[in-house]
Amino acid sequence: METLDGTRPMAAADASGGWRGLTASAKRLAAGVIAVSVGVMAPLAGLVTGSTVASAADTAGGAISGHVYRDFDQNGALDTLEPGLAGIRVEVVCVEDNGSSASDPADDLYSSSPYVATTDLNGAWSVTTAGGPCRVEFMLPANGSLGFLRSAPVGANNLGTVRVVSFAGAALTGVDAMFANPADYVGTATPDLFTVMHLAGDTQASGSTTASSPSVWRYGWNTGGNTTSAAGFSNTFGVTQVGTQLQTGTTFGVAYQRSSRKIFESALVKRHAGLGPLGLGGIYTTNTTSNTTTTWLNLAAAPFSYNLGTIGSNSARGLVANASAQTTDAAAFPLVGKTGLGSISMSEDDATLFAINLFDGHLLAIAVGPNGAAPTTAAGITDRGAPVAACTNGTFRPYGVQPHDGQVFVGGVCDAGTGTAADLVAKVFAQPVAGGLWTEVFTAPLNYAKGCAFNDPAASPNKGGCAWNPWRDTYNSAGQFGTRYVLPTPMLTAIDFDEDGNMILAFRDRIGDMMGFANRRPDGTGTFSTASGGDLLKACRVSTVSWTLESNAQSTAGCLKPFGPSSGAGNLEGPGGGEFFSHDRYADTAGHAHRENAIGGLAYPLGLGQ
Repeated sequence: METLDGTRPMAAADASGGWRGLTASAKRLAAGVIAVSVGVMAPLAGLVTGSTVASAADTAGGAISGHVYRDFDQNGALDTLEPGLAGIRVEVVCVEDNGSSASDPADDLYSSSPYVATTDLNGAWSVTTAGGPCRVEFMLPANGSLGFLRSAPVGANNLGTVRVVSFAGAALTGVDAMFANPADYVGTATPDLFTVMHLAGDTQASGSTTASSPSVWRYGWNTGGNTTSAAGFSNTFGVTQVGTQLQTGTTFGVAYQRSSRKIFESALVKRHAGLGPLGLGGIYTTNTTSNTTTTWLNLAAAPFSYNLGTIGSNSARGLVANASAQTTDAAAFPLVGKTGLGSISMSEDDATLFAINLFDGHLLAIAVGPNGAAPTTAAGITDRGAPVAACTNGTFRPYGVQPHDGQVFVGGVCDAGTGTAADLVAKVFAQPVAGGLWTEVFTAPLNYAKGCAFNDPAASPNKGGCAWNPWRDTYNSAGQFGTRYVLPTPMLTAIDFDEDGNMILAFRDRIGDMMGFANRRPDGTGTFSTASGGDLLKACRVSTVSWTLESNAQSTAGCLKPFGPSSGAGNLEGPGGGEFFSHDRYADTAGHAHRENAIGGLAYPLGLGQ
C-alpha cells in the first residue's frame, strides 16, 4: 500500500497494536525571544574581547533549558506523537559584562567560549550561564549522522535554530526547537491508499476473462469492506480501479514519487497468475491525477538486461484465458520468492527507486526523473550488491526494502532450505542511502508459536498453520488440511518505522503465492484452496544500529523507547507468548477463523499513529 499525499507508506497497523520556512528577518516574540532565519548570526552587540574596561555592571545569568523535537507534520508545533530528538548540539554565547557603559552594547564582553549541551534521548538540554542575554544556536552533529534533517517551519515550538534569549530574574525554560525530515510529510490525516490485486489465468491472452478486471486499486484512508460481490468486482465502498490486469498482470511492490504524483508497481511471480506485458522485470506506473496505468521499465530487457532468473511465458506455464479454469503451473512453484522482483520503495529525496532482485538478492537503485521518467541507459541503474548473512542450513532471501532517515533497510529470512524451523531467522541490514557497506541491524529466530492460519470447528484436526515452516521447493502433503492447504512459510516483504524509530516488519506467506484457490497441486491432481498466514512483528530500537524483537506484545529490556504491552499479551500467538499487533485476523459466520491474515504489505504514517 502507498499513500497519495505523503512520502511514506500509510500504516495498516496502529500504535496500540490495532490493525488496520523561517522568516527572513528577525522578529520579537514572547518571553524575550527573538527568532531569526537559519544560519544568520543574531547580533547581540559589538564583540569585545581582551579589553580592560571599568565595568558598569555585570549581567545576570542563570539556567537555560529546553527540548528539541521531531516535527513530522512540519507545522512547527509539538503534536502528541512527535518525540524528542537526541544528538542535537546546542551552543550558547552570552553577554557576561556590560563593559564601561551599561547603556552602550558596543563595549559588552561575551563569554570567551560557548556553553555547550547535547540533547538527550528525550531531546532535553540545559546549560547554566554566568551572564545574559544569550545567543542560542541549535546545530546538527558534525559527523552527518542526522544530515537527513532540516529545521522545521516556525511555529509554537520552533522559533528558529538561532535566537536571542533574555533573563527575567529566573531560570529560562522552554527554549525549544524542531527538526524535520522532509520525506516524513504527509499533509493529511486521511490520505488515499493504493494496493494491487491478483487474479488467476493468463491476463494477456486473447479472450482473457479478467483482462479488464482490477490490478491496482485506489481507496480512501477510512474506506472499509469487501469490494467484490457474487456478480463480480462491484464498487460499493468508494474504491477506484486505476489499473487493469491487461495493463500490469500480477504485481506486488508499490512505491510513490511525490514530485510526479505517480505510483509504481513491480511484477510478481505467483503460481496460477500470469505476468504482465513487461514480463519478469516489469515495473508499471500509475498517474494519480488521471488514474491511468502504463508500462514504465523492464529491468530484464536491454539496455539493462539484469538477470532476474527465468520463467516461461504465461502460455508456456499452462495458464489460460479463462480465469475459472484449473491450471497446474508446476514451473512457478519453486520460483516463488527466488525469481523476479521483490519489494520496491522510493528514496527520501524522490530521485531513486529501490528494488530487490530476488534471483541474486541484490539491491538495485534506479534513477527516476522529477516527472517520473524512467532511465534510458544502463548507467541509470546502480547495482548496490547484496547483504551477506550467516545462515544455518539455508540461504538468505532478501525481499523487503525501505529508505528511512538517511539509510536504506533491506530485510529477508534465512530460509532453512535444508534444515528445520529452528533454522528460520529474520534479518535486516542497513546501507547508507548513497551506498556503502552493509550493516546487520536486526536478527531474530522465527520458531515461535503464531496464530493459526486456519481454524475449522467442523474439521479434524480443527486448526492448522500455527507456526512458520522451512522453505521447500517440492509439494509437502503435511500442509493438507481437508480441502485447504495450510503451511505458513515466511518472506520478510516490508519494513517501516514508528515515531520512536522502532521497526515494524511485515511477513508474507510464501505458500500463498505457491498454491492457489480451488486449484491443483503442482503434480496436476487434487483441488485445494490455500489459507495464507503472514504476520506483523515489531522490534524495539536499542541503538542507532540495532533493534531487538518484541516479546509477549511488548519491547524488551534496553529499548530506547519502550512500547506495549498491547492487548495481544498472553495470546500465545507471537514471540514470547504474545504479539503486539494482535488484530490481524478474520472470522466468518461459519466459525472459520484466520488468526493471522497479514499478507506482507505495510504502511505507517508518522504522526498519525496508525
